[in-house]
Amino acid sequence: MVADWTNKFGPLGGTLGTLIRTAKIQVDELRGAAVREAGSSRQKFDSALLKRRRKTIAADLGQRVYDLSATDLALVATDGEVAHLLHSIEELDREISIATLAQDEHDEYEPAEEPMRVWRPNLDDIE
Repeated sequence: MVADWTNKFGPLGGTLGTLIRTAKIQVDELRGAAVREAGSSRQKFDSALLKRRRKTIAADLGQRVYDLSATDLALVATDGEVAHLLHSIEELDREISIATLAQDEHDEYEPAEEPMRVWRPNLDDIE
């Protein structure tokens, strides 16, 4: 009776083996798509956090310039905190542009060259 389930391809040959192999291929494709989507989402999240930090630093910079301009406008050009905030904004702009480029490269998904074959039972095997 066991010999009926085996053929030249071993115990997983024939219709059952084909079903298992095609199911594995499909699961691998879905897993790859899920991993790509997770990476893309993570990059979008990181980019959003960088933009939020930039907005906060820009608000701090604006407040500092406003406070200095109330006393003496010449102090704005020589204030160390203003220079530090400007430098922080430049660094964040650089990080945001790098993250945006990486995200654009990651979003360019190229599907497989051949469409995946899906297993369908042979009508001769059903009868």
